[in-house]
Order: sequence, then C-alpha cells, then structure tokens
Amino acid sequence: MARISAEQALQIALSFDHAGQFAVSEGWYRRILEAQPDHAEALHRLGAIELSTGRYGEASGHIAQAIAKCPVEPAYYSNLGEAYRRLGRFEDAVAQFQQALALNPDFADAHLNLGGALADLGRFDEAILSCRQALALRPEWPLAQNNLGRSISGKGQPLQATHWYLRSLEGEPANPEAHNNLGNAYAQLGQWNEAIASFRRAIALEPRHVGAHWNLSQALLTVGRYGEGWPEYEWRIPFLRSRPNRCGARWNGGRVDGQSLLLHSEQGCGDTLQFLRYVPLALARAGALRLALECQTELTRLVAGTFGPDVEVIAEKDFGRTISVECDHHLSLLSLPLVLGKFSPWHPATPYLCADRNLRAAWRERLNCGSRLRVGLAWAGNPGHVHDSRRSLHSESLLPIMRVPGVDFYNLQVDPHGEPIQLKSAGLIDFTRQLSDFAETAALVATLDLVISVDTAVVHLAGALGCPVWTLLPFAPDWRWGLNGQDTPWYPTMRLFRQSAAGDWDSSIQRVAEELRRIKRPLLRGPEDSDRI
Repeated sequence: MARISAEQALQIALSFDHAGQFAVSEGWYRRILEAQPDHAEALHRLGAIELSTGRYGEASGHIAQAIAKCPVEPAYYSNLGEAYRRLGRFEDAVAQFQQALALNPDFADAHLNLGGALADLGRFDEAILSCRQALALRPEWPLAQNNLGRSISGKGQPLQATHWYLRSLEGEPANPEAHNNLGNAYAQLGQWNEAIASFRRAIALEPRHVGAHWNLSQALLTVGRYGEGWPEYEWRIPFLRSRPNRCGARWNGGRVDGQSLLLHSEQGCGDTLQFLRYVPLALARAGALRLALECQTELTRLVAGTFGPDVEVIAEKDFGRTISVECDHHLSLLSLPLVLGKFSPWHPATPYLCADRNLRAAWRERLNCGSRLRVGLAWAGNPGHVHDSRRSLHSESLLPIMRVPGVDFYNLQVDPHGEPIQLKSAGLIDFTRQLSDFAETAALVATLDLVISVDTAVVHLAGALGCPVWTLLPFAPDWRWGLNGQDTPWYPTMRLFRQSAAGDWDSSIQRVAEELRRIKRPLLRGPEDSDRI
C-alpha cells in the first residue's frame, strides 16, 4: 500500500472480483483496511465476499461498519439485509431492505430481497407485492419469478406457483432452487412423480443440494419407496437441532458389547413418539453395556415408565443445544429404520408405549366415567412447523363434531393457539391445566374412547398406546401417512380422514361427524380394553 493509493488498490481488487477470483480480491480489501480501517467501500466489498462464502456474522459486521462510515449507499443496506436474513434475523433484514428502497425506490435487487425476507416471516401478501415490483423493474427476471412462485406457494396456491417456477426455468433452466421449489409445488398438488423428477433434476444440477435431497426423501417415503427414501432422509442431518458432542462414533447398527450407546430425539415430540418403537430393537441389536435415550423433557416421565431400567432416559434441556452426554456411539431415533434395516413401517407392532396405571386410575375418577362416549379433541400442531398452516385448524372448525349428541368432548390441545371460546361454550371439557407432561396426557388418552385430532403429537401418542384415534390430514399430508386409504401401517388403531381437495377441511370434518353419529361406545373399546393399556 506504500506505493499505490487506496483507490488504486480498490480498482485492482474490483478487477479480481469481476474475474471471480474472490480469494485474491479479499486479500486486497484487507490490505486496504490495514492502511485505512474506515474505508467504507473496502468494508462493504469485504462483507459482500464474506456473505457470498457463508460467513454471515462477519459479513454483517463489516457491512454495518461500512454503513456507519457512508450511510447513503442503498447497496450497503441491501447486502446487510441479506446477511441478516441468512442469520435468521428476518425482521432486521426487512428493515435494511426498506432503508435501501427509501434511498432508491427503483432498486430491483432490494425489492427482490425484501420479498424473500417477508416470505420468511410468512407475510406472503407483502412478499408477492415486493416480487411483482422487482419484476416491474426487471421483466422476465428468473430469480424474481422463482421468488414470486415461492410466495404464492406460501399462500397455499401451488398451482399458481408452478406457473411462475416454470417461467423462471424457461429463462434459467439450470437453476436447482427453482427445480426444488417446483418439486415442492407438485408435492402440494399430489403430483408425486413430477415432484420426484423435479427434485432429481435439482440434485443433478447441484449434487449436494441438501434441501432437494431431503424433499426427495419425503416424496419417496410418501409413495412407499422406503428402500430409496430412508437413505435420502439422512440428508436432513444438517438441519438437526441436536448436535452430538463427545458421543463417539455414529452407530452403524452393529454390536457394541461392553460400550455405551446414546439414542437422541430430533424434530418434534410426534417424531420422537413415532420412532420410539425402534428402541427395543436397537437395544437387542447393540448389546450395549449402557443405552441412554435423550428426548424432550415433557416426554421423559412417559418414556422412563415404558422402557424401565434397561434404558437411561435423559431430558433434553435446551432447544438447539449440543448433546454433551459422554458415550461411545450415538444415533438419532429417526435414523433407526435405515440402520436397523427395518425399511417398512409394519414392524414393530403397537402398542409399544404404556400409560401409568395409577395416573389412569386418577383420570377415571376425575372423569367420573359413565355410559356416554368420551372423545378427546386437538386441532393444532406446533406453529413453528414448516407446514403448520396446512395441517392445523381454527378451533371453531370442530364445532360440527361437537354437535354430535351423546358424546362428552375433552380438550387435548395443551398449546391452545388461542382460547377455544366457542368450543367451551358448546361444552368442551377442559382439564389441560392438569396435563403437565405426556405421562399425564397418555393417562387421559387411555381413559377416553376415541381421540380426534389433526396431525400432531397427540395422534402419535394415541397410536403408540394402541388407543382408537381418528386423524384429520391435509390433501398433501406429511410423508408418513402415504397417499391413499384410511388405514396406516404405523398404527393399527388409527383411522385417517383425508382432505378431498386442498384446503377443504369442511368435508373431512363432516365425514368425521357422520361417522361419530354411527358408533356406540362398546364398538370402540369396552372396559376390559381400557385396562389393557
């Protein structure tokens, strides 16, 4: 820097930028900043390189410094917004994109990026508007068409979304993200062959496209191609919220005599409940001196009571934390079908969980069980689930079911998603304050005659207990429920009520109400069966 000026050095760095030699240009930007730490453009350009190479925290720091030195450059705010977006700071990202547009209303990239951040927040109407503004400034822009399709899909309009994905691919046929998004839209439409083909095209273009592999796995599992689906499902690993640490090697399904094995949960409580069925098989296969099972805190009492002293149950303390239990081998519960070679869901059989006898007795006394049918209701899942808007209901949607005479309805919705005022007015009995964990919920479920719920943890609980359960499914259900029929091999006591068209809950609920009118309590489960669990 002694022989050339900072501006000359900047021009050299920019030439390497334009040639795609970012490692070289990064070195030049750092040399400029050694001589002039407040050089705004060098700070911004360095941050842009860090952004493009996945160093989002460093990028946000350098670009924020650039803005502090030069607060009038729209591109600075747009790139800082993109760094925040990659860090999951979506509200902060929106504020930065809006500031960029305040400085330059015709900044097409900022409109596009704002649309992406708004879609991340679920604000799809605003996202659509931003994408359309980007297209007004740059017509036939494939990236904007792809993002517009994503926002439209987020509103539950996959058919309209496919139109924009296909237009995007006309202009940029080698864009793996557009193929992946198109596959998701086809999946929502129930066009599974087309979805699988789109995911495979995305992978052919970008072999390590994690999202496309994961989406492909779920499509293959949905159509029952388990042998292909379970290996692909391992691509979910980068998304796991639990990261094994000090846990030795990943268990490969072989004998580990005299050593310790940790099985751990991932994703939601419903996933844990579903895949606990494989724990006894893993215990027998491994021959481990010690088998530890880490699961969500609210499941520990139920699980400990089921598996007894052979399995040490450990509560998962913090969402997203690193697993730090010391052991020789580890594996996620959801990898057990692949490792154990149990590709199909027919085995092991249910029930594989049991409700505590004393807790069941307490619930029978509390309910003062008579001759009326006892039915538990739940209408919503975890709002953080990526497809929650498709699978969850508003509580009042269940009113036609509650109008069936001769039935006592009990609230199983521990996380209420708003007070179910209309259901309570219609007679919903609410003991949810007493449902402190899944052990209590299991005891209540085992005391009921039937559970009716959308696809959430309570249906897995009822199915694992061997209790009658009717599950309301969206038109494009989660992979585990398959495509057709009212039965599922996962749970013999479960009956599936599928939407006949996307978003049509009314007809499904009407069918449930009609079926409920037809049954009498002994047809579901007699007193001897109540004591079986």
